[in-house]
Amino acid sequence: MLLGINRTKVENDYPEIVKFSGLEKAIDKPVKNYSSGMKARLGFSIAATLQPDIFIIDEALSTGDIAFQQKASERIQDMMEKAKAVIIVTHSMSLTRQLCTRAIWMERGQIRYDGEPEKAVELYQESIQKKRERLKNKG
Repeated sequence: MLLGINRTKVENDYPEIVKFSGLEKAIDKPVKNYSSGMKARLGFSIAATLQPDIFIIDEALSTGDIAFQQKASERIQDMMEKAKAVIIVTHSMSLTRQLCTRAIWMERGQIRYDGEPEKAVELYQESIQKKRERLKNKG
């Protein structure tokens, strides 16, 4: 309800939020006692249940176990199929390849590439390799 969601909506969505998050055993504990991963899972589950028009995710899939990451990935794909705008901020090249229809590679606040995800990953990885080689040659 702190997010501005009315009580009826929260009550109606509560079982789905808890089930999706996988926090059934801990849901009655104060959130302040949750680990950062548990908080991220709960936050993602709430946002995914709300079905917002624009969904911005910042490394949400890097937390939790493999099963939750897969479930979250599937939910994002479902949201994308329903023509929702989904923005994922990530360092995961596999996630970029798997989920994205467009990728924007940014470095130090500047856009380095905007376009096909596969090309963005390729250019990013080349850039990292060149940086490693420069550091190796200095040392």
